[in-house]
Amino acid sequence: MKTNKFLDEIPSISKEEKEKVKKKLLVLNTLKDSLKEQYKKADTGEKKRVLKQVALGTTIKNIKLSDYGYEQGTWNFFEASFPADGVDGAIKRKLDQRVSYGHDITNAEEAYSFLLDNVNVEIHYFSETNIEQMNQIILNVVVPVKGTMTLHHIIYDRQNKHTIYYKTLSCICDENEPCVYGEDMKQHDLVQQQQTNERENMRLKQKREENTQSSLALSADDRTKSNSKKKITILSLVKLTPKDLPLLPLQLNSINKDFDISTGHDLRHKSEILTTQKRQNVPKRRNEIDKKKPKESNA
Repeated sequence: MKTNKFLDEIPSISKEEKEKVKKKLLVLNTLKDSLKEQYKKADTGEKKRVLKQVALGTTIKNIKLSDYGYEQGTWNFFEASFPADGVDGAIKRKLDQRVSYGHDITNAEEAYSFLLDNVNVEIHYFSETNIEQMNQIILNVVVPVKGTMTLHHIIYDRQNKHTIYYKTLSCICDENEPCVYGEDMKQHDLVQQQQTNERENMRLKQKREENTQSSLALSADDRTKSNSKKKITILSLVKLTPKDLPLLPLQLNSINKDFDISTGHDLRHKSEILTTQKRQNVPKRRNEIDKKKPKESNA
């Protein structure tokens, strides 16, 4: 950046020549994982913006190197087995302390709820649905690089926006000179061809529709099986056999969905018989009562 300002202040060099010099000289070399500390110590707003985009994990494609006067950029990654530090380490220790006091944290939502009230850090919670939606977008567009954990040097060139070059070891050798480590640069295309993307998107869409239909069918089968196990009795369809007649008054009072007899006569017919029998018994009962009463003597 200082070189940019220096070139702009030289009046004897034309604008076209200045641009050529900038393209040849200016390359952004970034050391990843320590960028957050570098960002805190950055002395200019412009430098902070570049470091912030990389430190927050912004994709290389979205970082407009030309806006900062850079033609090419390299990203150098440290080993993956570094200890947790900074904000990440503080959050991890806070959760470990919570567990050590006998409180279980079984999922991300519980950790999120606890951290909201116990750390002075801005926390955001992303559900599995949010992550799945983002994964669908990334998987349909970006082609991943195999062996991510072994990569420590990535080069991006504005002339090839959808291509990166990578190596296992980091170095800042000139592109026209052989690498001092004797390692060949590998090439990787980040974005698939448009036709391939459309076919893959169509395949994923059909698969999701098939899974949805299958889930609905299984749910319907489960409901059908569940309902078939239940005994649903309609009063007008209940039938009794002759041997059940003595219990008919009790059954009429306590009948429920578990009461199901498949043979015999219609319950409505039996109800009529029962009513008739009750009516016939009423006079007999009255006669018995009359017999027990003492006869009144004539005055």
